[in-house]
Amino acid sequence: MAKIKSNPFVIYVLWIIATMIGWLAGIFSLDSNAETYMDVIRLLPIYFADGLLIGLAVGIGQAFVLKRFIGLISAWVWATALGYGLAFLMGLIVSVLIPSIVWMFQGAYLLPIIEPSTTTIFLNMDDLFWGGILIGAMQWPILRKFIPSPNRNKAILWTLATWFVLGVSVFVRALTYRNFLAEFQMGIMGIVMGIATGLVLLVFLSSSETVRKYYG
Repeated sequence: MAKIKSNPFVIYVLWIIATMIGWLAGIFSLDSNAETYMDVIRLLPIYFADGLLIGLAVGIGQAFVLKRFIGLISAWVWATALGYGLAFLMGLIVSVLIPSIVWMFQGAYLLPIIEPSTTTIFLNMDDLFWGGILIGAMQWPILRKFIPSPNRNKAILWTLATWFVLGVSVFVRALTYRNFLAEFQMGIMGIVMGIATGLVLLVFLSSSETVRKYYG
């Protein structure tokens, strides 16, 4: 049993599985549309709640993988939950804000405030990209406490790893569009997130005395 626990490959696989299961915790559909800014406002708590649920599940799963290395389990859970919640929220806000500003420079409004018009904007998982940077940013203050030699480059790498994964959501959505994989879209996102962040985490931990003790 000790050998299994000391195997970095097993730790990596467990991290991927924990992250995948966490992404399956989302209960709201991110495929939606808005005809007014009031529609967008009504979507804000839904996106935040979905991100919070996913982040909480991901954080709990990852914390179990990390518990042999750190004593900050609850802090990791809440940082991850808040990071995902804010990332989903910002993704929605920015995805509406950018085209709204473009339209304003053209002397028009993208959407009316309350009364629907002929304009409809469609929102989906791709919009999460705009907020993805917040996940790594929220996790880094906890991560830096137990990795060796934390520095700005490592902070940037960790933040970009989580941001990059939400950026590839467009490819995941294309892969799963109108086929049986559509039911596993969120799980696939979790797998990709687990692969990317788990790899970076192993690189960070590889020079840690605590981790070397477990690696044997």
